[in-house]
Amino acid sequence: MSNVDEILTDIQRKIAPSDETLEAVRDRREEVLSMANRYRGALRTYSAGSIAHRTANDDTDADCGVVLDRRSYGELGPDGDGGPPNEIVEDVRSFIRDGLKDKHPNIAFRLTKRAIKIKYNEPLSDGSDPSVDLIVALTRAAGALWIPNLERKHWDASDPECHTRLLTAEPAGLRRMRAKVIRLAKAWNKQYSKPGLSSFNIEALALESINEETAVADGLAALFKHATSDLSKRQTP
Repeated sequence: MSNVDEILTDIQRKIAPSDETLEAVRDRREEVLSMANRYRGALRTYSAGSIAHRTANDDTDADCGVVLDRRSYGELGPDGDGGPPNEIVEDVRSFIRDGLKDKHPNIAFRLTKRAIKIKYNEPLSDGSDPSVDLIVALTRAAGALWIPNLERKHWDASDPECHTRLLTAEPAGLRRMRAKVIRLAKAWNKQYSKPGLSSFNIEALALESINEETAVADGLAALFKHATSDLSKRQTP
């Protein structure tokens, strides 16, 4: 192992979330998804984000979603009568809160731009207290999903399920190596008071630039080289 590889391996150990945190956040995510799946018109649920992709450092809040059948909600979305997402998201929030508040009396809910943020307020022994971000999505006639933009009161096209499939696909060696590169790039990005990229952006650039298994240092160099060129020309599709 080269000196560079040793340094990067040491960094990976330092930025890794604890096993206790990972176990807790996955349990909380599954608890929320189990409740969301009981909501009227729910077709399925999905996991997304850094926990699902195994690219988490200290960003251990679990991203996930519940997919509603637009045929059950003809009044909503661009494929229906154009109704905004705000009311249905609030109703899902109330439904999940009613289902979880007896077991978790300190649980708290708030709406962000796109999701229901569920804070358990039950700190773990390591001091972490991971939350769950649930997106209420609609099936889309053209494929993929409509996801809420609560600030603008409309729906945006997105495909978080495909993004997760790409990042967790075989072969296993490439998947694991790319995840290590993403985690290191996220740690680099976070050192600045105003990070230049989102985690999602880093993952998308990694998918474009890392297509074969290499040493982690080489993969990280390939990601930076590609990002430097690509971001000078455009926003990442």
